[in-house]
Parts: sequence; structure tokens; C-alpha cells
Amino acid sequence: MRPGPPRLPWLVAAALWVAFPAQLPAQVASPATADASRSPAARLLAAARLEPQVAQFARNFGRGWSGGLNNPALPPAIRARNDRLLNEIMAEHLTAARLTSEVEAALGKMAPADAAAALEWWSSPLGARIATIDATPESPELQVAMARFVGDLQVKPLPPERVQRMTDLVATVGVGSFMRDLTRRTLEGLLAAVRASVPAGAAAPQVEQLESQLAGALDVLAVRAEQAVRLQLLYQYRDIGDAELDRYVEFARSPAGRAYTTALYGALTEGVTRAAQAFGARLVAKDEDASRT
Repeated sequence: MRPGPPRLPWLVAAALWVAFPAQLPAQVASPATADASRSPAARLLAAARLEPQVAQFARNFGRGWSGGLNNPALPPAIRARNDRLLNEIMAEHLTAARLTSEVEAALGKMAPADAAAALEWWSSPLGARIATIDATPESPELQVAMARFVGDLQVKPLPPERVQRMTDLVATVGVGSFMRDLTRRTLEGLLAAVRASVPAGAAAPQVEQLESQLAGALDVLAVRAEQAVRLQLLYQYRDIGDAELDRYVEFARSPAGRAYTTALYGALTEGVTRAAQAFGARLVAKDEDASRT
């Protein structure tokens, strides 16, 4: 079982998991208006247009998780049970509203200077333009456009300098490490429930084998995630000039950029970990109830 992907700035790695759709740059929006009555975290959330992106993250994660749980090889009754449990867990732990609130809370813990610098960046014309692109809704048409763009690259590759800039951006924001940690924490949450449900040592060999396989798979995942993100960002940001990309990388490398990314990734990872632990515990409980009947 593997979790679905996030769909946030730079996190186009979702293409690896649930055919993450392409995003067409929308019309550039004006910088978000700073409402002095809102908290700095709320203003930063709005400026970076994170609310629709977090909502899409939740939907894609749920779809990816469902795809892993509902393996056609499983008996129909088991698949139906898994689907019911997943819907319960998503409704309790991974709603867009709850995740967005947790992201806002994490942003609120940033150092004031970092939060102010991040807000200034995302409220700038370039920051607002990138946020608008990142928050563009997905659609089948955009998936087709993305696929066509990638196919064209086989015939007419982009300049190496352009590709390197995107590689630098992907590395700077830590896409690979985020995907690795997100997947690791998800599966560890499930394994913890399994481990707690059996007598000491009874399932140790199987759990240890799963953990060993997971370690190797995570490294492969990280590399593939970075490759997928680089391809999609080459498309998403195709109308953003090299100098503008350099400014984006500069922000991402700054203390404010790193603090912003850490807060965002941390909140999403904690939410998914909580959901995985709850799902594993509930799944084990269902199995125990079934064994008694």
C-alpha cells in the first residue's frame, strides 16, 4: 500500500502515484491583500494560496491510499471493509479544513522575521504569480497538455541551463526527502498498529522484513519524485523566465523559505501519520472482532 501524493508547490511528484494532473498557468492574480485583522499565519496561508492546494493534497492522498487498499486481488468483502474504514479515517483526520487549520498553526510557529519575509515573498508579483500557478485546479485537459509537453521534450529538449535551474529548485525545496518521509511515516504508522496487536515477538520477522523492504523502496521513491516534479515544473513554470526562477530558488534557500517549507511539510506529514496510525489501529480492531465471531 502506498499513499497518494501531495499536490502543493513543487510537489508534482503526485504524477508517480495517481496520474497527477498537469497544471496550466492561470491568469496572474494580484498579490493577496494583507488584512491587518488576520493573524500573520492566516495572511501567509492566503498569500501562498495554500487552502486549495491542501484540499487537493487531501483528495489525491485519499485516492492514492484507496487504490493501494482496494487491490483487485483482495476478496470483495475485504475491499469493501477497507473502503469504509478509509472513508471514516479521511473524514476524521484528513479533511481539507482540518489539514488547512494545522498548516496555518504550523505557519504560526515560524519566527516572526521568517514569517514576515515569507509573506513579503508570496505577496510580491512573482510570488503571487507562482502561487496562482500552483493552485490551478486540475482537469483531464490539463493532463493531456502536460503529456503533450513531455512528449515534445523528446523531440526538442529544453536548454540544459533551464533544466538545471529546475533541478536546483526541486532539490532546494526537498521534494525527495519530503516524499520519503511522508511515505515512511505513513507505513510506520500502520506497522505500529500491527506490532501492538500481537504478542511480543510474534510478528517480528514479518514486520522487520517489511521495514527492510521499505528502506530500499524509499530511496527509489525519492529519486522518482524529484524527476517527476522537475518535469512538471518545467511545464508549469514554462512562462517564468530564468531570472525569475533564480529569484524563486533564492527565496527557497533563504531562512524564511526553509522555515516556510519545514512548517508546511511538517504539518502535512503529521496529519498523514496520525491518519495512518488511526487506520492501522481500526483495521486491527476489525480483524480482532471478526476472529471472535
